[in-house]
Amino acid sequence: MALRDVRLISVAAGGCFSVAISDAGSVYAWGEGGPRAGFEADVLLPRRLSLARPLSDADQIIAAMAGHTHVLLRTANGKLLTWGSGGDGKLGHGTSEDKATPHAVAPLADVDIIDAAGGMMSSLAIGRDGSVYGWGFASRGAPCNPGGPPRGSAT
Repeated sequence: MALRDVRLISVAAGGCFSVAISDAGSVYAWGEGGPRAGFEADVLLPRRLSLARPLSDADQIIAAMAGHTHVLLRTANGKLLTWGSGGDGKLGHGTSEDKATPHAVAPLADVDIIDAAGGMMSSLAIGRDGSVYGWGFASRGAPCNPGGPPRGSAT
């Protein structure tokens, strides 16, 4: 599927894949296959992904951020969803399990997320109150919770 007739509002690039979000909240991905991309084989053209559950208008996806092997999605109501390679706990689900479709980061369910970022082995998010949350592999002072769910730190 070409995206020439789709109005995009966010794009992100990971290690070997790309993600785009349409103004209708649809998620498109393409590139090297595997759990990080949401499809098994390599895909040269964008493919619309199925979500784990239908989203309400408040849950509409409005932004995508990518780490090396994982994706973070932010919704209109400040929720965070992730998918991809779960190694080092970088998806924020409290395990190292890979996810082939976006799943809510449950430990942040009560936090209004305004921004997020993915790295090689970790992820970060900022709450509306300025709190920083980190998870995944921690090194050199990064605010992360190795292999565990997201935790906050003072800013």
